[in-house]
Amino acid sequence: MKITLFENSEIADLFPIAMTRHIAEIRWGKNTIQEKWAHFFDEVALHTDREYLGFQAERSGIWVLGNIVPNVDLVEAIKQLMPGQSLVQGTELLAHHIKTNVSNEAIAFSKPIVKLKQLSDLFSLLGKMIVDDFDYLDSSTFHHQVPAGVMIVGDTAHLMIAADAKIQPGSILNCSEGPIIIDAQAELMEGSMVRGPFYLGKKSTLKMGSKVYGPTAIGPECKVGGEVSNVLFMGYSNKAHDGFLGNAVVGEWCNFGADSNCSNLKNNYSMVKQYSYATGQEENTGLTFCGVVMGDHSKCGINTMFNTGTVVGVAANIFGGGFPNKHIPSFSWGGADDLVPYDFEKGIETIRAVKKRRGLELSDREWHVLSEIHRLFGYKK
Repeated sequence: MKITLFENSEIADLFPIAMTRHIAEIRWGKNTIQEKWAHFFDEVALHTDREYLGFQAERSGIWVLGNIVPNVDLVEAIKQLMPGQSLVQGTELLAHHIKTNVSNEAIAFSKPIVKLKQLSDLFSLLGKMIVDDFDYLDSSTFHHQVPAGVMIVGDTAHLMIAADAKIQPGSILNCSEGPIIIDAQAELMEGSMVRGPFYLGKKSTLKMGSKVYGPTAIGPECKVGGEVSNVLFMGYSNKAHDGFLGNAVVGEWCNFGADSNCSNLKNNYSMVKQYSYATGQEENTGLTFCGVVMGDHSKCGINTMFNTGTVVGVAANIFGGGFPNKHIPSFSWGGADDLVPYDFEKGIETIRAVKKRRGLELSDREWHVLSEIHRLFGYKK
């Protein structure tokens, strides 16, 4: 059976992470939302009204809201939909079996669902996502065997290690608070300390002496070191050196300079406000712990200090002393002292160089997406 995951008007609540990708392409734990749905359906297509992303699907078959996470009850209800029927929860459309010229029949779904509503959900609900992904692991490609010289706290049944992953002696893995997943060709260097729930993606590396507090998920081909607490890395990003990052979301192709630090708690312990692309102003997150959110291709120089609840757009280049603004627009260059527009071609030149280091090239589609983001959201002083 095929389904199509669609976006609704709430997509701006998830910018800048969703600027460069369909909402269902967001990694939330080990897997993206699209990959989570692929556990239950043969084919999972994508649709968005944002034409620059290039996901336009034929309006037929079963369409499902792209920022909800599947569970057994929800999947069963969706599979039972007949043409012309919709699945709703309150006033919200969850799924619709499209058929032209047929009056719509709404079927109420009252059981719990998990929905990605705002940026902070990506770290606040990350533990549940890792636990769910752990349950769907292919046991033929993972094992529970602990390498010599590695200390395990808790039941090894909550530890899954890919056959070609490396865990160097002196590492400490605590899976008593949640599962730990080490994916293919990933490596924990000597002295890494990890408390679950935790996921280390394919070809990713924890540097020597890393301190990682769960829930934390690190996507593919990242390098992470220093102190990290409750952080989601989408993939291909580096925080390789000392410095603290907590209650944060990091897009793809980002880099944190050595000794960069992020505040995740205000000195007066009050609720954190965070810039919203939906309203164009700071909104109360309802959280006392909230760090930085960084969009794809953004980078910061050594010793950068991020204020509590900072939001960095796409392809920003941040450097200099002091605290930069709490909202750093896409394609901006500078820091606390001054911020200027980041020339698009120079930004693209850097992006090409970064991808080339991984043996990859910037595709025509990626260039088009970035050019539209520059046009729509790029900093204009």
